[in-house]
Amino acid sequence: MKRLIAAVSLLGLCAATLAQNRSASAPPPDVQTLYETLMDATIHNKVERFHDACDESVRAAVTPEALGRVSGSVQPVLAPGYDTDYLGNYRKTGLDVHLYRVDPSAGEDDLLVMLAVRDGKCAGFLMR
Repeated sequence: MKRLIAAVSLLGLCAATLAQNRSASAPPPDVQTLYETLMDATIHNKVERFHDACDESVRAAVTPEALGRVSGSVQPVLAPGYDTDYLGNYRKTGLDVHLYRVDPSAGEDDLLVMLAVRDGKCAGFLMR
């Protein structure tokens, strides 16, 4: 019985270690490039660059005025710099959703960024 408990405990520890390593993995390079492009375009209010990275539905939803409002609120917080931690990804209705934790250098609260990707383009981008 003690061996069974030890074996189950060891399996649990191995599973927890694998889960930690998996969640800490890096995103695919194309997703990371897309994320960096969208962050820069958002911070610096570069609507054409933002639209180039997005599919048609996001281009229609994110007007120059809308991006300008978001840029105006995040620029003071993120322009001085920030660190990013990739948290992992999940599948949702045909989308590959990637999660990032953004830690602003300005000392503000962290942000959670959700990037939904379909066919190599941004199909959704949310900062919370």
